[in-house]
Amino acid sequence: GLLVADTVNHRIRRIDLNTGTVQTISGTGEKKLPVDGNPARNSPLSGPRSLAVDDQSIWIAMREGNSIWRIDRKTSTIHHIAGTGKKGYTGDGGPPKAATFRGPKGLVLDHQGRILVVDTENHALRRIDLSQNLVETVLGGNKSKVTFPMKRPHGIAFKKNFGYLIADSEFHRVILGN
Repeated sequence: GLLVADTVNHRIRRIDLNTGTVQTISGTGEKKLPVDGNPARNSPLSGPRSLAVDDQSIWIAMREGNSIWRIDRKTSTIHHIAGTGKKGYTGDGGPPKAATFRGPKGLVLDHQGRILVVDTENHALRRIDLSQNLVETVLGGNKSKVTFPMKRPHGIAFKKNFGYLIADSEFHRVILGN
């Protein structure tokens, strides 16, 4: 099947490519952040914008909810991963749940299981390392130590032994990093 982040309807959908049947995986249509640990199917979502999938999880960037969430594929429960839900650009060097984001619109997992998040309105690429309980800016942003500018990056892809590609929407370029 094909998973779709249905941003405007605040849902995640699965389309069966054989039958064309559409099923709601998560979201009630209500624009609200879910409660950590609740069943995904009956949980509200706040502007899911991007998804990443691995064997155990469906990872969700909530654009309007300024946070990152995970659906456990075995238990069908939803879990808070990062972001307070408030707009901002704080938390580098600290725990992911205490960080603030501003319109995350893309995410992908790297070869070490870390989450790369395109923090669009902060013009940054941020990395969440759950094993270290840490969030950090990798590229862009408004930190003086970061010198490579981005302007409203949106999408990201990652391939082991190659690195990541970021679509930078207002500078009209694709950025390669590792």
